[in-house]
Amino acid sequence: MQAALLFEAAKIDKLIYANNLELDAENANWLWRAPGMPALAAISNDLRASFTWQLVGMRFVEHREFADQQLGLWQPYKSISRELIPDDAVGEGRAIGIESYYLPDLTIIDYFGLTDAVVARNPSLKSNQERHMAHDREPPPGYLEERGVNSWVFAGANTRDNALANADYAAQVGPDLWMPFNALDQQWVLQHFGPEVGLLPNRENAIDLAVALGDQSPAIRSPYAVYQSNEDLIYVKENCAYADVSDPFLLHIIPADLSDLPAARQQWGFDNHDFQIRNHAAYDAGACVAAIPLPPYPIAAIKTGQYNTDGVRLWEGEIRLEPQ
Repeated sequence: MQAALLFEAAKIDKLIYANNLELDAENANWLWRAPGMPALAAISNDLRASFTWQLVGMRFVEHREFADQQLGLWQPYKSISRELIPDDAVGEGRAIGIESYYLPDLTIIDYFGLTDAVVARNPSLKSNQERHMAHDREPPPGYLEERGVNSWVFAGANTRDNALANADYAAQVGPDLWMPFNALDQQWVLQHFGPEVGLLPNRENAIDLAVALGDQSPAIRSPYAVYQSNEDLIYVKENCAYADVSDPFLLHIIPADLSDLPAARQQWGFDNHDFQIRNHAAYDAGACVAAIPLPPYPIAAIKTGQYNTDGVRLWEGEIRLEPQ
């Protein structure tokens, strides 16, 4: 049975299919005719589905495909100058082996703790059924700030525009290679990379919008002050630290007319626009500012907040709008 799984999975290029391969009458061939094989295969398929979800007993195909994917993302950095990464740059990552190999001068804190003694000893409160092997530990509160995490480097891009599609900054590190990255301190970026590494226009606009709204009372007072303009939701956090940008944001838009929602969302009564603020934020004088576009249809209410990786709500607020 194991030989059949290895043989069949080795022929599959797409990780998701190789990872969830089930034996059946078609791919087991002659093996399926062995006494009791359908019943044994059913037990095996069920157990492997459970193990796969918990990242236990993964087949070599999964590791091969993931490694190939990571090599494709990070290998372009293999020839960049060793002097490009600032000495005080500290990032965090969740699959750091290949990234660290091609960016050896970047200090990276392992978020899951496989290479970090403090994170590795931070207890997980999940039940055994909820756990994922080597992916349960998280840094204790304040640890990443204590270690000085100040930047996030992403896989290389072949143009400046592509690099800036999901990052605040882009540094040219080769003839056709740009390094996209985010950083908490814009002055730190300018000091190490120069003025040619700039903010995207929409993020500059976010700062301008925040300044314009500065005299108004926010619609939501929370760790982030949330303002609502005509076309955007503006999030502002002074004295922004790593913890303020690391957790995902909740954003549910409730329309005045449910028919404005996509068909798949109408049963839920709201449109889901949850986001990671790191993909939208600009950093100005230590503050985080993000402008999130609102949909064009009339809106009855907006619910927004922030939650951690366990789904626990850290804060939440609601904006109710007058019917238009």
